[in-house]
Amino acid sequence: MDSHNSTHVSDGTVFSGAGPLADSYAGIEFKDPNFVAYVRRPMTITISSDGRHAAEYGAWTAVYKVPKRNRSGTYLASWRKSHSDWKIAYEAYVTLGSK
Repeated sequence: MDSHNSTHVSDGTVFSGAGPLADSYAGIEFKDPNFVAYVRRPMTITISSDGRHAAEYGAWTAVYKVPKRNRSGTYLASWRKSHSDWKIAYEAYVTLGSK
């Protein structure tokens, strides 16, 4: 992730750049003693014909210690190749449930 990315979450919040997103995690999830981790499970990754862009689609889960409920949903990440490195350009997360 670089400073020029954007992340969209299902409540409509948009984070522009890595800093504001990291601040959100530090201020909410990482302060919660029941929070364990975010897990992304890619289902498909498609690379553009010119090899400079890619789309990643999959499922995500926010894992918490019992008794708190895990949240989960789907995500889409847009990647761009910068020299020899891949960087996230855009992410969108949709919360579909909790259990």
